[in-house]
Amino acid sequence: MLKIRANQIAKAALKVRKDYFPQSKNSPISPYNLADAMGLDIRFVKIGSFEGMYLAEDGLLLISAERPEGRKAHTCAHELGHHILKHGTKIDEMLESGSDKAIEKEADFFASMLLMPSSVVRRAINRMGLDSNSLTAPSTYALSKYLGVSYRAIISHMYFNLNSIDRSHYD
Repeated sequence: MLKIRANQIAKAALKVRKDYFPQSKNSPISPYNLADAMGLDIRFVKIGSFEGMYLAEDGLLLISAERPEGRKAHTCAHELGHHILKHGTKIDEMLESGSDKAIEKEADFFASMLLMPSSVVRRAINRMGLDSNSLTAPSTYALSKYLGVSYRAIISHMYFNLNSIDRSHYD
């Protein structure tokens, strides 16, 4: 993703946080509450390889009921990304290696910046008495639970997007 586009997406995520949750500038937010505040309907469905789906014409987000809580939250935020970024109707299947489609990467980046902007991550680390340079697996897991995301989501976001941990902490 081009740096200019990444900056646009990050700004869009921060604007949505500010517009809908102005009191939560440096706090975790619920993507479910956000979808509700935006007038979108959410339904949890049981379909094997299904992650989520955004139905633009119906204002509907379908989220897999089969995934862990942190992953469901990230999927919801990802589908909100499709909505905010005006990608239209999208179906997301479970792919272990992720997708190489540009719009899927954009929606993932939006979700990460919506749920884990740098200010929220920094404040959470400080509140928990942690140091980003000496995070352990258990402290990173606790951080992920505080933010309402998966362990993999926080560790990947801190390494790839925020550049706040080094490779050894990511591995």
